[in-house]
Parts: sequence; C-alpha cells; structure tokens
Amino acid sequence: MLLLGPPRLELDGQALTRLMAPKHQALVFYLATEAEVQSRARLASLLWGELGEAAARANLRVALTHLRRWLPGMLDIDAHRVGWAAQAPVSIDWRTLLQALDEGAHWPLSRRAAAVGAWRGPFLDGFELPGCDEFYQWLAATRLRATRCAVELRQRLIRASDEAGDAQAAI
Repeated sequence: MLLLGPPRLELDGQALTRLMAPKHQALVFYLATEAEVQSRARLASLLWGELGEAAARANLRVALTHLRRWLPGMLDIDAHRVGWAAQAPVSIDWRTLLQALDEGAHWPLSRRAAAVGAWRGPFLDGFELPGCDEFYQWLAATRLRATRCAVELRQRLIRASDEAGDAQAAI
C-alpha cells in the first residue's frame, strides 16, 4: 500500500482504490496509518461525523462489509473494534518510513536509504474528503508528520554518510 504520494492500494496486482468509494478508501488509509486497533465509534465519527450516531454507524457497517469482500482476511473486525489482522501480509510505505527512523531497529544504512527513497510526495497526496472535518484535521496533521519524518530520515542519512566518509552518498 502506497500512502506517501498519490495513494495506491493493490491486492494481487489489482488496484482496489479505483473500485472503492472515497470514504471506504479513507477508512483503509486511516487503519493502515494508525497501526493500533480503532473503535467503531471513532471510525464512524471520523468519516460520518456530520450524520447522527445511528446513521454514522450504519454507514460504517456498510463500508466494513465492502472491505471484508475487497480485503479478505486483512482486517480484524468485531462488534466494537476494527484493525489490521495480525497475520495480514501488507506492505505499507508509511510504516516502513517510521521503522527506518526507529533507532532500535538497527537497519543498515542502505535499507534506511531505500526507505527514504520510497517518498513519492506528501502523505495521501491529492486525496481529500470534503465535508469530513475530523478526517481533514487528521490528514493535515499526518501529512505534516510524514514530511517531518522524511526530512529527519534524510538528515540522519546525510550525517551517517558524512561520518562514514562517503561524500557522494551524503550529497
């Protein structure tokens, strides 16, 4: 799943983003970004907050029904919470960027450079959900965070390359 730059979600080589309504895409992108399990109430408010609680929860149920079909075995859904299934084989460029920043990960310089090389532009570039103020606030904050993370990783790579005496890599 590509979240850095224009978003793209593929399963078995098929682009699913073209099949999904924007709010369904937003739900997938949010769950992929926020790695922890989310409450149904939070998700309903995030994407359908302009509706009453009952209507928001009904829309979430419909969205989750579609996502179960499009992403079989990828989501862990129960009556109260939703998240990625622990065994889901998913690759997310945003998570890779965060892992590359983790000093405890002990990634080699080349792997960190590959992670920063995945930057294709701002987080969810071009993706908007008019009328979803709570989602927009989250999106704006996450775009800023992603940009800061990419800049920080690049600065670390420059310092590490410079310290290793590899001026070409630092440049």
